[in-house]
Amino acid sequence: MMKIGFDAKRAFLNSTGLGTYSRSLLNALANHQPALALHAYTPSAAHTRLFNPQPPIVVHRPVSFLSSLFPSAWRASYLVNDLRRDQIEVYHGLSHELPAGIEKTSIKTVVSIHDVIFRHHPEWYPRFDRTIYNLKWKHALKVAHAVICISHQTRQDVLHFYGNQIPCLPQKITVIPPIVEPRFTPRPLSGPPAGKPYLLAVGRLEARKNLGVMLEALALLEPGKRPELVIAGKSTDYQKELERLTAEKQLEGSVRFTGEVSAGALSDLLAGSLALVYPSRMEGFGYPIVEAQQAGVPVICSDIPLFREVAGAGALFANPLDPDAWKLALQNILQMNENQYQTYQEAGFRNTSRFSPKQGAIDCFRVYESLLGKEPATTV
Repeated sequence: MMKIGFDAKRAFLNSTGLGTYSRSLLNALANHQPALALHAYTPSAAHTRLFNPQPPIVVHRPVSFLSSLFPSAWRASYLVNDLRRDQIEVYHGLSHELPAGIEKTSIKTVVSIHDVIFRHHPEWYPRFDRTIYNLKWKHALKVAHAVICISHQTRQDVLHFYGNQIPCLPQKITVIPPIVEPRFTPRPLSGPPAGKPYLLAVGRLEARKNLGVMLEALALLEPGKRPELVIAGKSTDYQKELERLTAEKQLEGSVRFTGEVSAGALSDLLAGSLALVYPSRMEGFGYPIVEAQQAGVPVICSDIPLFREVAGAGALFANPLDPDAWKLALQNILQMNENQYQTYQEAGFRNTSRFSPKQGAIDCFRVYESLLGKEPATTV
């Protein structure tokens, strides 16, 4: 068996994109690749409400006194000693980084890169954070034997910002989309849901989510033809800006903030929604797009290259900086008949097959095999 180690911190602690990516990949490899011995390394508790791994996944935490006292240093460097002890053959950094010193060992390394948003929009990040991120990304890209980018857009961005500094980088990169495990019961093919229509926006409320353009678009619609916008996500200072704009545009009866909701509540909201709206200016991937498509809910999202790549034909697109474009997209979905609505449902269902656990496990396993020169193994 190949012994594969993983940086599993995000799997146990992060409820959003990086954590979802880590949990989904570990679970998929456990279920579909019996030739792998999976070792998950985390400085946190070995079981949390987010992740409770079972065999064949073996969880490792800091053992020595120093490593336990300084868990961040363990993850960043001391971990290498544990990987040697456990005879790990391939180590996969699931979220942009690899421990310092691993390049001096015989362990093969893989790093997953999700985005480089901090380089595109430095104004969204404190200077100290940007500096640390850049050092981590650059080190991982330089020393990794293989790089997994989660989209072609991410690959393009990585090469733009780091290609000149790391000449061999293009040959290292493989594009493997994230696994998106179905979380919601699919809605049957049908016309728009009965009752007063509402649109759903999900995710942490932050400036790059660009929900202001949705409010501007709603204000352009006639009040009697205006759907409700339900915004479900963790409250931040950005919510105050949205509330101010809601009052300014006299949309108090058309916008509802739910705060962060449970998985069950989110499932109910999605099931009854006319569409998911996702006007973000930039993302690493866009899990809500695929999850909505899996649930049989059409999507309206920003017309940016990444979302064209992720959503395929199963979405309507609008310029993230143009309220009139969003108004038109809203009018289009409000006026759809049953057949037109079903067309987007069907296109969404077809699109989601690209993100299946089995395919993701196969694609990642091939990367590990290539590094070790192993013969292809049987998948289940």
